[in-house]
Amino acid sequence: MANGKNNNSLQTTRIGIVGCGYVSGFYMATAEQYPHFKFVAAYDINSERRAAFSKHYGIPEADSLDALIDDCDLVLNLTTPESHFEVSRRCLEKKKSVYTEKPTTLSIEDTETLIKLAVKNDVNLFGAPCVHLSNMADTVLHFLNEGIIGDIYAVYAEMDNDLVHLKQHENWANSFGVGWPAKNEFESGATLEHAAYTLCLLRKWFGPASLKCVHNAIAIPNKIIPLHKKTADLSFALVEYPNNITARLTCSIVAPRNHEIKIYGEKGVITVEDIWFFDTPIYWQKYITPRNKPRLSPIKHKLKIKSDGLPLGDNRDGSARMDFLRGVYELSLQSGSDSNAMTAMAESNKIVLAMNGPSQSSRQRPWIIVGTGNMADKMCRCLKRNGYPVDGVYSASADRAQVFAQKMDIPDFYQSWADVPVANGRKAAYVASLNSQHYEQVKTLLEKGYHVLCEKPLTLDPTTSSELYDLAESRQLILQENLWSLFVPAANLLKNKGKNTKNAELSFCSVIPYESGKRQWSATEGGCIYDLAIYPIAWSIYLFGDIVKFEVLNAIIEHDTVSELTLLIENENGMKCKIKAGFYSNEHDIKFDDEYFFPIYAPEYRTRVRSTFLRKVKKKLRPPDFRAVDPYAHIVDTLNWDVAQNKEAAYPPNTSKQVSKLLLEISKQCQKVAVRK
Repeated sequence: MANGKNNNSLQTTRIGIVGCGYVSGFYMATAEQYPHFKFVAAYDINSERRAAFSKHYGIPEADSLDALIDDCDLVLNLTTPESHFEVSRRCLEKKKSVYTEKPTTLSIEDTETLIKLAVKNDVNLFGAPCVHLSNMADTVLHFLNEGIIGDIYAVYAEMDNDLVHLKQHENWANSFGVGWPAKNEFESGATLEHAAYTLCLLRKWFGPASLKCVHNAIAIPNKIIPLHKKTADLSFALVEYPNNITARLTCSIVAPRNHEIKIYGEKGVITVEDIWFFDTPIYWQKYITPRNKPRLSPIKHKLKIKSDGLPLGDNRDGSARMDFLRGVYELSLQSGSDSNAMTAMAESNKIVLAMNGPSQSSRQRPWIIVGTGNMADKMCRCLKRNGYPVDGVYSASADRAQVFAQKMDIPDFYQSWADVPVANGRKAAYVASLNSQHYEQVKTLLEKGYHVLCEKPLTLDPTTSSELYDLAESRQLILQENLWSLFVPAANLLKNKGKNTKNAELSFCSVIPYESGKRQWSATEGGCIYDLAIYPIAWSIYLFGDIVKFEVLNAIIEHDTVSELTLLIENENGMKCKIKAGFYSNEHDIKFDDEYFFPIYAPEYRTRVRSTFLRKVKKKLRPPDFRAVDPYAHIVDTLNWDVAQNKEAAYPPNTSKQVSKLLLEISKQCQKVAVRK
């Protein structure tokens, strides 16, 4: 129990928590060590999350934000960055102090507005992070004031957190089961989330800051999961402090984890090893002058951090030891408005916003769904998961359309094309009907002004495919064939890997047993050529260039449909590839020389193996990857981005036209050489 500042004798502070997401678990980790804190209510717009939080911590649920504010002395604002201003404003208007998660707001003007409101009502607006309130920060300040390193020249402050997008962050969850909000974190930006940690410490040690220059970049545009706003993940800043002290700040999720601060002075260097730990080692090295050549002594002196009796913080996962309630504790001690503390917070927030830089946003255009089958179901769920509105569904059967609309909570359903509204380029459509219906339906949608994403194959005839692409171009619309695996991040990795390969084998086979009436077994729908072989053929063009010739090595026709197929193709760079497709095995591989990859079926599985035995074991043991479960999100996000930025489609029409022509020629060749069963 914390007793360093005699908080057993402090007056009880009634605290309300707004926002019961991932970060709330970190704040509650040390709650029991503050006996004068009484958490009276919790509120979240997500009722399930609110209920889980309330049950886990035994804190009553509030029916509304206003009810929570009225029932407490102090509000802990743990909502998303976009909601910080509005929630804090409502609390301050009711004369309740607020401690808010970082960033304070998303604009300088909003921060100034809140501070003026707090001063007017004699309350406070404090904000995270609170590392500057730790005894680690006090220890550094003490030795700087003692002059242990003399006059200070420069500061190097690092805040790098590894390649987060490649970590298994889908498994990160707090103590009551709420997962890490990856999409919101990536869209907010690494700088917005983390730069304030170093800034608040430097402000405490050196005084007011003056930002001199900033450079930020989106070093990794694709973070695996679909994003509708792309924000800087790498930032550099030069900040000047009084007494001619210059600090170089870095913040990223690009470089390996490094939370170190080095302070360079006339007599030596102070190193703070990791500022996310309140008990982090602090070292002092002095300059020595052997032979009148100054250099840093190899001997490090560890500076002792005196305990203040307050919690060090939770360290269950080993990533940090911070007491997130330290700032709330400081706020609870205030008897009136502290304008100096709020000014310092606003200054740091201003620099953070400048370092974060502008974001690139793509509008989430409304979609309609054509078809009500399995693929339509998957894509509709994908669209909704990723924030795209779905306005309507079309089916020739009014009953199927109505049932699908009710199941997916879609406002409109259409049985007639006359009922489908005109889009004029403002909407997109996903076509998941039978292959033989694609041409007429895509043509109608383009004429109505829809950007179209059509399930492969676009049509069964290269002439009609070309006609549709020409129509889309004439109307300045995007027409895209849904070969989703070419859009995921692993596609670029495989393309680079394939540059030096000598031979390749591409397989896409799925077990689809014969059933009368099943689409894959219908001769009018193209069989395994149009349903499966289209993937490895398109991949071979993507990896090795245009196909100059091909040979059908083996083909089997069953029930008037090609059920198995083996091709030998030659690409323009002289590369020869073997391509396999069929309905009787589960091979979804690309093989370069002796190495197997699995990009067609599970594009995010990046491991490669040489042994055939290990390959089979790997496929059986491969854990489900949440990023591969949502594959269509990648192509939808790319299509939406292309439309918003007025760019060409990521999968070029000329490539799609070539594939369409090849499929038709392969079909004709198969009829000549196929074995019939």
